[in-house]
Amino acid sequence: MLKRFADIFLFSSFYISVCAVLMAWQTIYLMDLYYQFNYLSFVFFSTVASYNFHWLLTPADAMPSRRLGNTDKVKRMHLILTVTGILGAGILF
Repeated sequence: MLKRFADIFLFSSFYISVCAVLMAWQTIYLMDLYYQFNYLSFVFFSTVASYNFHWLLTPADAMPSRRLGNTDKVKRMHLILTVTGILGAGILF
């Protein structure tokens, strides 16, 4: 169960989206900038949309790896996350 959760967290681009939000927050914090929470939410949703769209279009035979093998199995999840990311980013834009 823990392995499946870790695979979903890593392979669905949630990990990279959280990292993008943390980098944006760190920049805002270090430069003492004014921001709204909507900005960080926009960064999260747009990153989810971008990365899942990329993996949705990547063919499984591009190069053999565990990542691509998992991507072929969860194309529907990538489609759902791409649409969710686009909707979230569009609303927050």
